[in-house]
Amino acid sequence: MLGREVAMGYAAPAVMAGIGGVVTANPELRFGAFTTIGGMSAVAALLIGLLLMSGVGRMRWVAEAPLWAVVGGFAALGCGLGLGSAGLAADFIETVFPNRRPDWTNRIPTDFPLSGFLAGAIVTWRWRAALANQTSPKRSGRT
Repeated sequence: MLGREVAMGYAAPAVMAGIGGVVTANPELRFGAFTTIGGMSAVAALLIGLLLMSGVGRMRWVAEAPLWAVVGGFAALGCGLGLGSAGLAADFIETVFPNRRPDWTNRIPTDFPLSGFLAGAIVTWRWRAALANQTSPKRSGRT
């Protein structure tokens, strides 16, 4: 059920960053679309999608709470995943590149939390829409 939602949670931030990089002629943003932005979006979308497919998605407060509350909560979770991953990545990069860090690593503290936030919001929003479509009564087709 969540395949398309997870794919959109990954693709939307990466594609928009790529388009933004092309429009503004910013090579760092184009590179980030495929590395830091795309990578974190994929991780956050996958983890939040798996969480929603597990028992959490069937919990009453997730399925019936106001849309803004659920989307905001899972977007914050995605942001938290991004912040935690940024901290781990910073430690890893310091270990691998002790003397000189590559320039693209300067984007990690911004890209990871923002990508996680967007991926969490997109996946949850689309999941709730799919859930509403599944549970809504079928229309008879008459006008």
